[in-house]
Amino acid sequence: MKPRILILTDFYLPGYKSGGAVRTLVNMIERMRDEFEFTVITRNHDGWGDFEPYRGIKTRDWNSVENVRVFYFGKEGISQAQLKKLWLEIKPEAVFLVSFFSSLTTKALIMRRLKQLPNVPFILAPQGELSAGALNIKSNKKHLFLTLTKNLGIYRKLIWKASGDEEKSDIKRVFGNSAVIEVVPDLTPRIILPEYDFEQKPEKKAGELCLIFLSRINRKKNLSFALQSLQEIKGTIVFDVYGAHDDSNYWRECQELIEKLPLNVNITIHGSIDYALVAATMSRYHFFILPTLNENFGHVVLEAMAAGCPVLLSDKTPWRNLSLDYVGWDLPLEEMENWRKILQKCVMMSADEFAAMSEQARKFALKWLAAPQIEAANRELLRKSLTKTN
Repeated sequence: MKPRILILTDFYLPGYKSGGAVRTLVNMIERMRDEFEFTVITRNHDGWGDFEPYRGIKTRDWNSVENVRVFYFGKEGISQAQLKKLWLEIKPEAVFLVSFFSSLTTKALIMRRLKQLPNVPFILAPQGELSAGALNIKSNKKHLFLTLTKNLGIYRKLIWKASGDEEKSDIKRVFGNSAVIEVVPDLTPRIILPEYDFEQKPEKKAGELCLIFLSRINRKKNLSFALQSLQEIKGTIVFDVYGAHDDSNYWRECQELIEKLPLNVNITIHGSIDYALVAATMSRYHFFILPTLNENFGHVVLEAMAAGCPVLLSDKTPWRNLSLDYVGWDLPLEEMENWRKILQKCVMMSADEFAAMSEQARKFALKWLAAPQIEAANRELLRKSLTKTN
């Protein structure tokens, strides 16, 4: 019998709008399913901006999704009684919680604290939500939530999954040195864009740039910064933005900035696209930009490099010292002029220099995808949880 792992997550397949968290779960399940039996409890819609139930799935019932048992609950949520009933049916030997602020995570932890659920190990992946940048968004509400839930003691005897050393520091800052933290990078697919061909990328001419932003349009992802950074760049720039907006106030701010862009910046807003199209879409551009306030991993960064797009990122991701590897730049958000300097460099870059940088980005991504230690670390995390006594 394979050990049973229950995953509680707000969003799962067939969804894609909530970003990297879903991809991390899919990759983990695909790579580990021969050794562990995974079951998923999740919502029946795709992200916080789309509450339309998925087509072709049964709500409040079990479904088989890519050979994984998935229970979808509706907009009314899931009651403690229903969660307990499902729990007793599944009989998990360990639980994997996705997202710190998820109501599903909180409900399960409170039920555990009240001993309404059997005592099994819990792993919590906060998905970058405890970073300073993330906590500063709607900070009053988040800090009140933290104070209340910490006082309830629901986070005791957890295994925390940090995607990198920076997230480990974030967790320690909030929960202290006694927190049990395992640094385990998020799992990626084994290959991205196997049919990649540099010849299919747009021709690079000095004075011209094809730039892409592909992520959710919200304050954390910081599209507004990218728009501001383009306001004084010379040359012919195509800037395509892909992603759903889930914050109407922030989207209005971005629209005002779009109206101020100079005529040499041709911007197009495309909306969200299916995950299966992300890498192929990336391959139609020269560079990828993401001035995010925080990323605990950043699947889209790896996808961009696999598509031959060097990247321009904030220094708030695990992808650091990129210029040393000749695959892009990671810059402080406090240095707007430096961002503009690098963007101008990208515009003026010659075809030969871009080809060399693009090739290096692709090689960097393939090397990362092939690294066996990342899969081994994720497997060891699950194994370790099964031996932990709460």
